[in-house]
Amino acid sequence: MKKNILFRTSGGTAKKKQLGLGHVFRCKNFAEYLNSHNLHFLIEDFGGSKDVLMKRKYKIKILPKNLDYNTDIKLTTDYIKKNKIDLIIIDNYNIKPKYVKKIKKFAKTVVISDLTKIDIPSDILINGYIGFENKIFNNKYGTKCFFGPSYQILNKKFLDIQKLKKPAIKLLVTFGGFDENNLASMIIHCLKKFEPKFKTKIISGPASIDKNLMKIDKKFSRKVKIIKQTNNMSKEILNCKYGICSGGITSYEFASLGKPIAIICQNYHQIKTASKWESKGFAKNLGIANKNTPKKIYRFLENIEKNSLKSNTTKINVGNGIYQILREVLC
Repeated sequence: MKKNILFRTSGGTAKKKQLGLGHVFRCKNFAEYLNSHNLHFLIEDFGGSKDVLMKRKYKIKILPKNLDYNTDIKLTTDYIKKNKIDLIIIDNYNIKPKYVKKIKKFAKTVVISDLTKIDIPSDILINGYIGFENKIFNNKYGTKCFFGPSYQILNKKFLDIQKLKKPAIKLLVTFGGFDENNLASMIIHCLKKFEPKFKTKIISGPASIDKNLMKIDKKFSRKVKIIKQTNNMSKEILNCKYGICSGGITSYEFASLGKPIAIICQNYHQIKTASKWESKGFAKNLGIANKNTPKKIYRFLENIEKNSLKSNTTKINVGNGIYQILREVLC
């Protein structure tokens, strides 16, 4: 039986909002597993979020930006009632328990949280943070929780891949949908100084706004290729040996395919994730971008060229718990 499912999320190109497009892409990933149902998106869009979803036949409604608590509750619950929503999936930064309690009165509620957030009173709570062991348990509200990287929600293509004999690209650079701090330009300038002997590919991000980035590409066209976006990130990562990314969902994508990475954090909340990946030997944590970051990037590039980068070769289970989640969500 088809269900009416609503994704409530926020994202976009507004700086200093700690948003980016990570929440929107994660909802889109989840939606790919639910395509047989009627899917709705209610988005607080700070730029570029709607574009991420436009190619799919989703019902999309854009909310005003910077909603206050009461207006958010009213607009969301009105949409639930008007469209007879059976299930709402909330993926937002800094979700408040009182908000979830209100929404839960009108539909079955699933919350996707980040970092160490455990005590949220939804019907189901999903948290794929690398700092948790993979486990299913009930929190203090009796909410069924799916925690650990096995329950991180990745694109379906990461679970259905064919290994390549040998990666064609030595280094892949990507900072998600929105490169808020123009980190790709920083990488380019480091590469220019470094004069690499290896092939590098940079995915600048569909919502990134550095207009000069593509012009720089012409100077390095033999060794460095720059594209705006890709329709198959799993294939791009599979085709590289090393990566540089930020501390969001992309770091889990690299880890799921066993690719060593350097992490440059776009926001302070990503530092915890980057530190955890480093403690497990999967990444070099370069911290928040600052005046010392180019030196750190340069050292990372040197290690790549010398093949002296030490990393954990143990496979990590990322995203494979999605079917357990789906059984619980749709029951």
